[in-house]
Amino acid sequence: RPPRSTLFPYTTLFRSVRSWGSRYRVIRNCNILITEGDNGAKGFARTMIAHQLLMNLNMTYDNGIKIDVSGETPGPFVGRDKALSFISNLLDEAKTDLQNAGSSFSFKLSNGFAGFNTPAEFLKFNRGLKARVSIYQKKYTDALTALSESFVDQGASLKKGVYLDYGTSVGDQLNPIYEVPNATNIKLFTHPSFVADADSGDLRVASKVFVRSAPSTLDGLTSNFGQTVSSSSTDPFPLLRNEELILIRAEANIGNNNFTDAEPDINFIRQSAGLSPVTLNAGNALDELLKQKRYSLFLEGFRWIDLRLYNKLNTLPIDRTGDIIHKEMPRPSTEN
Repeated sequence: RPPRSTLFPYTTLFRSVRSWGSRYRVIRNCNILITEGDNGAKGFARTMIAHQLLMNLNMTYDNGIKIDVSGETPGPFVGRDKALSFISNLLDEAKTDLQNAGSSFSFKLSNGFAGFNTPAEFLKFNRGLKARVSIYQKKYTDALTALSESFVDQGASLKKGVYLDYGTSVGDQLNPIYEVPNATNIKLFTHPSFVADADSGDLRVASKVFVRSAPSTLDGLTSNFGQTVSSSSTDPFPLLRNEELILIRAEANIGNNNFTDAEPDINFIRQSAGLSPVTLNAGNALDELLKQKRYSLFLEGFRWIDLRLYNKLNTLPIDRTGDIIHKEMPRPSTEN
């Protein structure tokens, strides 16, 4: 087999290509809604296109994405900054559509959109995505403005949000994250550092990590920790939820050096996890934020992105000689 430092194109890449193509198929379908649908359909479609583009950009980062896929021949790759601006503007266009969509959609949304299945409520999801994009652009005041129109709320469940819905009916898919954590063979182990680095008494560790009866070793990597983020094969999985938005609000305030404003949100998350409050300052605020995001959003797809955004990828563990930390995934070869 190739050296570990070059395993990336042979292992991770095939998964990124699979999701890359799937997301652009979703975008193609959404383009039909924009062409033929009413304002509600257009607002929904533009929001979902923005989300799909962002997911692909998070993988390829400085390698860019294609944003013009409305015609038969896709446009060229564009860089990260241009892509983020396009995504942000698309969310704003969707906002206008949703504001002119009336009191209800002309179509039915899945159960994963429960509570967000009218134009006015769906707009709050749209604004939450806008806040996430603004953080990636390091436009922290824009993020706070978007959050003020979202569903961020310390008084609501941390799980409140929009979810991918899974099921066992014909045409449905099962939750790919779920697995029996003490099965002989599992695909997702928790890195031991997640447990070792946690603050004593952090309730999120016990709720998301399963201690297996014996450690397993594969290709020089060893762990005795499974994961219990999803409780069944039909458990929904979040696209955006309240806990992330609360942390984004803290992140935006930290980005603006407003540590006093960030502190209540950080401490709300800490206290929800059974931890004592902290005092934020310029020396500890960012690291504290990243730690809370690590444990609150475990396996939801943010750790690598967050550390990359703040030039902290070198803090990730390297367990084997020859391993390297990748900053981004390459463009699929069929797209070049």
